[in-house]
Amino acid sequence: MPQTRVTVVEINPGVVTAARRYFHFPQEDARLEIVIGDGAEVVPQRPASCDVLVVDGFVDGSPAKDLCTRSFYDSAFAALRPGGVMVANFMSDDKRIETYCGRIEDSFGRNPALLLAEEEDNVIAFALRGGPRRIPWAELKGRARAAQRLFDLPLEECLADLRRRNSHTAQFLTL
Repeated sequence: MPQTRVTVVEINPGVVTAARRYFHFPQEDARLEIVIGDGAEVVPQRPASCDVLVVDGFVDGSPAKDLCTRSFYDSAFAALRPGGVMVANFMSDDKRIETYCGRIEDSFGRNPALLLAEEEDNVIAFALRGGPRRIPWAELKGRARAAQRLFDLPLEECLADLRRRNSHTAQFLTL
């Protein structure tokens, strides 16, 4: 994916330093921009700027409050280009997940699809800007198999959790 550009927004510069020191996080170049700042302030400044927006901000084990507001989700929707997706990470034991998902639904005009992470301590919410309202299970299974071959990840196993956590029919996952 040589055309891929990534912008990382991190509020704590020490996290970037640690990522470089211990996890071989690369230096900035034409494909990587690092913004030291608050995502809740940066995202609203970048309308229609991304296809994928990953929200993974925590403070002391809880989601950063400003990244879970209706205002932030409105900005996230605006930051996505048509067909884009916001991927938000929550702790699976957080009692406010339904509240956050309600806000996402209000901002995106549809429920996010939820998926339990493999270690079961995180729930990932996928919110689409546009795109189909339903996806055939057969298509999802085919995509999971193809991605599994490419990335050697057990993605086909995720389909059962998608069924458990989201609206669906026998034929379709409803988005």
